[in-house]
Amino acid sequence: MASRFSRRLSGWVLVLLWLMGGLPALWQNAVRAAPPRQATMTVIINEVAWGGTAASASDEWIELYNGNDTDVDLNGWRLVASDGSPDITLTGILAAHSFYLLERSDDNTISDLAANQIFTGELQNTNQWLELRDSNGHVVDTAGAGLASWPAGTGSPNYYSMERKGMLPDTPAAWASNDGVTRNGLDANNNPLNGTPRQPNSAVPPTPTTTFTETPTFTETLTPTFTHTFTPSLTFTATPIAPTHLVISELRFRGPLGAGDEFVELYNPTGAAVNIGGWQVRKSSGCSTSTSSLATIPAGVILEPGQHYLLAHAASGLAGIADQNYSSGIADDGGVALFTAAGVMVDQVGLCASTAYREGQTLAALTQNADQGYERLPGGATGCYDTDDNAADFQFLSPSQPQNRAAPAVMCAGVSLSTATSTATPTFTRTPTRTITPVPGVVVINEFLPHASTDWNADGRADVGDEYIEIMNVGTQSVNLRNWKLDDDLGGSSPFSLPDVTIQPRQIMRFFGSQTGILLNDSGDSVRLLRPGGQTADIFNYPVATIFDRAWCRLPDGSGLWTFSCRPTPGRPNVPAADLGTPSASPAVSPCPLSDLALPPSILLVECSGPAVWNPAFQMEGGLWLQGGDKWGTFLH
Repeated sequence: MASRFSRRLSGWVLVLLWLMGGLPALWQNAVRAAPPRQATMTVIINEVAWGGTAASASDEWIELYNGNDTDVDLNGWRLVASDGSPDITLTGILAAHSFYLLERSDDNTISDLAANQIFTGELQNTNQWLELRDSNGHVVDTAGAGLASWPAGTGSPNYYSMERKGMLPDTPAAWASNDGVTRNGLDANNNPLNGTPRQPNSAVPPTPTTTFTETPTFTETLTPTFTHTFTPSLTFTATPIAPTHLVISELRFRGPLGAGDEFVELYNPTGAAVNIGGWQVRKSSGCSTSTSSLATIPAGVILEPGQHYLLAHAASGLAGIADQNYSSGIADDGGVALFTAAGVMVDQVGLCASTAYREGQTLAALTQNADQGYERLPGGATGCYDTDDNAADFQFLSPSQPQNRAAPAVMCAGVSLSTATSTATPTFTRTPTRTITPVPGVVVINEFLPHASTDWNADGRADVGDEYIEIMNVGTQSVNLRNWKLDDDLGGSSPFSLPDVTIQPRQIMRFFGSQTGILLNDSGDSVRLLRPGGQTADIFNYPVATIFDRAWCRLPDGSGLWTFSCRPTPGRPNVPAADLGTPSASPAVSPCPLSDLALPPSILLVECSGPAVWNPAFQMEGGLWLQGGDKWGTFLH
């Protein structure tokens, strides 16, 4: 195999640019920004027994949890109710991965467990929530913020505690009632509690066991064998990155101006423009099966990919910026649904378990006159999750962030623009969710491109900077990538520290060589993903790159076996080369922009003749390919 002297030279040019400080300017926009996220929580409000216990409704208790690897000094922290009582000044050290138990009035509330602290003040059953503030007064966490009632837990007769589902932001979907089976502790009458003080919550899935078996084998036919075996003890249904239909992306049925201060926001997460003229938004009246029309969208309205459409009540403070106003209000505990002009339901959201329009577990009604609402996950400008479960797909938002057609269009991860005309009205069929079995917080290498000949990073030229490594979160929990690293083989390029961003479940992120400085050897190399402590999270060893613009990828994404059969799709789901047709990237440029035309014909043939990098013609001139540790190996002639 002939080496590529010209590309070796371009590599030295990149190194010189790096040393001179000129290269970083080329890398500034190489990473797609992560969706907006709540600040990292160091300690959470983990469990609240706001209803008391069977021994006494006044026997209330609260539990905090430190889910991090370091101890937290709670001295000067406060746990404060929204109405000012209770207001608890905390003391002591909360050890890593430990619980902190607060009992009301005395230490007999939970008779067989010692409290870390006793508090006074009553937890109200409605119109109250909790804030946890650090010693500087910053809000670290909340429980039930902005809700008219607690999102989970009960009073009489069962007195189920309200349990956090994990280290999740405070939304109604983050809470569940104790299941009455997984329990711990005794009440003041020595009867079992329907709660889990000082013990993992019943709402938290068991910790799975993950086994990684890495068995790379290289034969004379250059066929690598590499397997990852996952053996978790739970099953997780993947959240679709982008629905194939329009969605209701944000809503509120009451605002700061009262019951009429409401809106419904639509969003096009697909890759095609949609004619929504004649489409209808309907409402269901409270906790009943009664339905009626809310608004019909005028004829000829086109919703472009990534664009929003805002409908607001005529009495709303948003009436002046809405794309369309309506006059009939929506009940606080009602629902809304979106229908095509042909009467086909596309999406629905409900705020009562018995309202006509709803999907799965419904959202809690918001009855306060406040600037708040619900937005579809992952939040921000995009609403890309649709698992047919409202509680899982939406999060509480305060203040609300309605967007109209004039707002910038923002696409979901994994969506490429369609060539469909703007007057197309596609048929909406829900894509079935694929069931895989990942574990919480698992990030893997999903795709990488070792030999690029196209301007994939859109910097105006095709070079080694267009190579990339793509990672994916196949777990059930978000992961902060601070101090994680990408690297090639030991002794190769310097490791690249990933930015301080959060990768959501099923989210894909790609990092170009122009940013990482990692050169993937055409002669075979390793691609490694390293955890903050330096442990290997994922690794793959690949042989000689025999075709340019061909990516190594997992099929299916995240969980499949590796194959050298994908066209490059940086930051998007993997697709076999045969299924892609024309690559969706910047226009290809010559694979030889830096080639020296005085090079031997055999090397130019390899560089410029087409997709087959491994070309036997070089052997006619007595060439020999030596696989080495540098970017292009060594060519002896």
